[in-house]
Amino acid sequence: MASMGSLTLMGAPPLKLSYSVTAHRSSWQPIQKSDRKKAVEASALEVLTKSGKIQVGEPHQADAHLLIDAQLLDEAHTHTVLLSVQASGNKQFPSLMTSDTVALKGLKRGQILQKIEASARKAAKKLYSSLGPTLKTHHQIDADSSPGFDDQQELPFHWTPVSVPRPKAGRAEKELWSKKRKKQEEALRVLSSLARTAKASRNVLERCALEHPSLKLRKDCLKALKPLSRQSAHTRRVVIEVYRKQPKKGRSHDIRRLREEALEQMKYFSGVEKRLATQAMLSATAAGHPPKIMQELGDLPNLDVAIHRCLQATGKKKRTENRSRFSCISLMKPLPHGRRWALLKPYLRQTDPGSPYYLRGAGKSEGRIGTPWERAFKAVLETAPRWKKEWGKLLWKRYQNSLSASSINMLSGYAPANKKNANWLLEAVQTGGNQRALMGLQRMGQQSDRLRETILASLVELEQTQNYPKELGVRRLQSTINRLQSYGKKRQRR
Repeated sequence: MASMGSLTLMGAPPLKLSYSVTAHRSSWQPIQKSDRKKAVEASALEVLTKSGKIQVGEPHQADAHLLIDAQLLDEAHTHTVLLSVQASGNKQFPSLMTSDTVALKGLKRGQILQKIEASARKAAKKLYSSLGPTLKTHHQIDADSSPGFDDQQELPFHWTPVSVPRPKAGRAEKELWSKKRKKQEEALRVLSSLARTAKASRNVLERCALEHPSLKLRKDCLKALKPLSRQSAHTRRVVIEVYRKQPKKGRSHDIRRLREEALEQMKYFSGVEKRLATQAMLSATAAGHPPKIMQELGDLPNLDVAIHRCLQATGKKKRTENRSRFSCISLMKPLPHGRRWALLKPYLRQTDPGSPYYLRGAGKSEGRIGTPWERAFKAVLETAPRWKKEWGKLLWKRYQNSLSASSINMLSGYAPANKKNANWLLEAVQTGGNQRALMGLQRMGQQSDRLRETILASLVELEQTQNYPKELGVRRLQSTINRLQSYGKKRQRR
């Protein structure tokens, strides 16, 4: 049973969080489960409430939820604390998760409690630090905004290397590490059979999957562990570690196949290991290599930070116009509008092509081919509850710098009918002969009677002076004028 309570972020008005604490069972129990539960709860809350910006409050008033998980790993004799916070209601701050793992082997009860308490404090400090932007601006958060995060913020999740027990070396293990392929294959068959009942043989396969110099054999050892990963939490941690730690040496093809095998097994994990597996996938995403399965997992703790780091990683490549950024932007599907805008705002505002924040476009060719700029702005626009004043200026500036077709398309199709937006579109028609801008002027003229007269006067003047590029075409210009005049007459009759 998870114990319930709540936290309240001090402010005007305060942001309130409920929390639950769960201590998972293990075959190795150096201390009582209830003692572990009390230790991690008290230590984590002590750090989070110390500054006074977070306080305990009533659960029914919660705007978000904090989950505290405590798990013992029997074979490795380690303890892991997971802290995650996720907004609820109309609050849209990013979900976050932190963790810490400590080794407990050979320690007495009092020492174990001290280690667990220190670990919980360490994870709580990291979570509190990551919540910094939210604590400063939480009273301004609504369905249309989000505090975002520090531009330099890395994934707050902390990884501890997995240790595998080293059993006494038997004949099969020696042959597995020999240089002869036939002996390796024979040893692998023997160990795969024994590993189902013998822990020592399973440990040999786990060490092989993590450390063997042959990447092909590492993959074979990992495949042999597949049925065992459904039974052993320790084996699941090994699989996650194989995926997370990319080998420094070896052919890229062999490295990819090794990680693909680990990823395939991770798809079926549950409980704490599932949450750890998703964080490992987010680490790969932050490095600029998001796995395809990420698009199926929905909203996750640390997803916002991972997408930001993914865009940064792909932006540092020499060819920033490549499509590798598409996979980063596509992960925003489960994010509400406020979090999308907070994340993409610095990228959409950037006009310096040398900056890692700059999103490449294709100028006049946009619309016919997909570009990171177009995809990013559409990702913000498709969930927007209303048009932001800043967007008109942002789109027009992009058009001026690169003749961005998608910028004019979105300005023409979605911008409110007002004088400033109409003047930008008129300029695009006069200087560039932009036909989409002409369609936008027609839309605005039909939405505003006062604006229609201004637009008509400007278009008629263009027609008379013929002061526009030839690609616009006199027929299109006359057709737009006729439609606006006809619409105006219909409005007068009513």
